[in-house]
Amino acid sequence: LGWEIKRQKSTSSYLTGSGFLSDELADISYATTYSTSLLPHGGEDLATSVGGFAAANFILRNRYVIDGSYRLSGSSKFGADKRTAPFWSVGLGYNMHNENFIKDLGFVDMLRLRGSYGHTGSVKFDSYQAVSTYFYSINYLHYAGVGAVPIGMANPDLTWQTTKKFNVGLTSSFFGDRLNVNFDYYTEKTDDMLIDVSLPPSSGATSVKNNYGRQDSNGIEFSAWGKIIQNRDWMWSLSVNGLHSKTTIREISDALKRKNDENGAKNEDTAPRLQFRENESPTAIYAVRSAGVDPASGKEIFIKKDGTYTYEYDPADQVACGDKNPKLQGTFSSLLQYKNLSLNIGFSYRFGGDMYNSTRMSKVENINPRYNVDVRAFTER
Repeated sequence: LGWEIKRQKSTSSYLTGSGFLSDELADISYATTYSTSLLPHGGEDLATSVGGFAAANFILRNRYVIDGSYRLSGSSKFGADKRTAPFWSVGLGYNMHNENFIKDLGFVDMLRLRGSYGHTGSVKFDSYQAVSTYFYSINYLHYAGVGAVPIGMANPDLTWQTTKKFNVGLTSSFFGDRLNVNFDYYTEKTDDMLIDVSLPPSSGATSVKNNYGRQDSNGIEFSAWGKIIQNRDWMWSLSVNGLHSKTTIREISDALKRKNDENGAKNEDTAPRLQFRENESPTAIYAVRSAGVDPASGKEIFIKKDGTYTYEYDPADQVACGDKNPKLQGTFSSLLQYKNLSLNIGFSYRFGGDMYNSTRMSKVENINPRYNVDVRAFTER
């Protein structure tokens, strides 16, 4: 059993000065002039939280393991009606290496099956997002006092972003700890994602934080480590790990949809702007598909969303053409040691991830032939 209480406060102040007579006199008071265009400004951030938790562990015959935890957390960053939220998790384990039929094999040091399911919450945003905030400005100074303008709209229902994670895995060790192999499969469902929701100008604020988003993820992780050579003077080991993961956005806010439309309509960039669309990956690459050049007219043929052909380029026809997220990524390394001298080499790898060909976009497709261009602009037209 346990509990915690936390209070965090930070303040900041900014003042711009120039004309210091010496590098040794660095204090702000030694400036000869102070900026009149940039007035002194600052800020304050105050957040408090409280939580209580209980955790238990039970082991039967050194074979069967069960863990459980429960936590009730509260934070001042959330709305007045949703300050607290419960979180819990449970895990199961089976030490197969303690069974006689595994011991009889002789080469198994550890063979553990495990699984877990739990809820977690996050507080990854600034304070005061759930309360009305105002900015007092000397630009609105008059005989009755100083005026204030709203900069943040209250949301008393702002609540925790929660992630439900399920995991099953295997941990193993063989041949006197000469070989270790681990494997995990997981799924994650994130609900109540915090997203900015646009407000009408008449409200006085441009947006408000709201719980309006869902995202699903799943993946497979593995790792293997082994000692190939081990004697009095020499030791050589190899290790490799990898991850295959996939993430899908299930729901986004109307404000984010409008942002997607704005990014999709801007064509001055050499690469597509980032977009987040429902039922697509957050790392998807969006573009208008091309069927090549019509030999009869010399015009490029574009493919619309419905699959029909057109000569007119329309940003609204952008679809997910690729994904930056690789199919498999990880690292592998080798350690060679002779007495007190060691050599360690490490590499990383990625398979299957897509990249947008910015060079072709800026040097081949949309070019001015009077400037430097890719040779394909002249030889492959």
